Amino acid sequence: SGAIGDNPQDFQIIPPPAAEIAPGASAAVGITFTPAARGNRRAVMRVNSNDPAKPIVDVALAGTGLSQVESWRNLYFHQTENTGDAADLEDPDQDGVNNLLERAFNLHPLQSDASPLLAGSGTSGMPITSRVAGRLCIEYVRRTTASDTGITYEPLFSSGIESPTGWAPTSRPEKVSSIDEQWERVIAEDDLTDVPSRFARIRVISVD
Repeated sequence: SGAIGDNPQDFQIIPPPAAEIAPGASAAVGITFTPAARGNRRAVMRVNSNDPAKPIVDVALAGTGLSQVESWRNLYFHQTENTGDAADLEDPDQDGVNNLLERAFNLHPLQSDASPLLAGSGTSGMPITSRVAGRLCIEYVRRTTASDTGITYEPLFSSGIESPTGWAPTSRPEKVSSIDEQWERVIAEDDLTDVPSRFARIRVISVD
């Protein structure tokens, strides 16, 4: 047996341990669906038989490929659309953190929790700031590119928190440490040192 049709590479078929099945008996066949693209994916599992009346049996296979954000919405809200409680800018748990930021910083969108990240070891939480050798730093967790290509993070620094044009990225390289395949911890440092009043924030953009 094997998969044929439009998207056979998306369906991995695990055949039963026995090559032959006795009349009236049954055996389980495992199928793993790993979509290579979004949208409807289809294939056919072809089973060969020694029954002269039906030497070939075709079983239709179908699945829907989701983007990372669609998978996230489906996990928590059982829908994929950017609407209602699942919309990026909604805050269904009413903790002051919208769904986009909950997804970006590894928080649960249905549990009220806007806790700050634990410096140096945290795996979820809102970004935190500190001063190191007179330089403002912002520490945050972010999704790895492998786990979510539909979201971007940009650390920004400014001398005025309300300034619409004063926010600028740093030219200093980020310090990145791996948490697991899906998450990493990042520290971004301000270009300026020994400035009495500086602010930092993370601009999060959904590009899915």
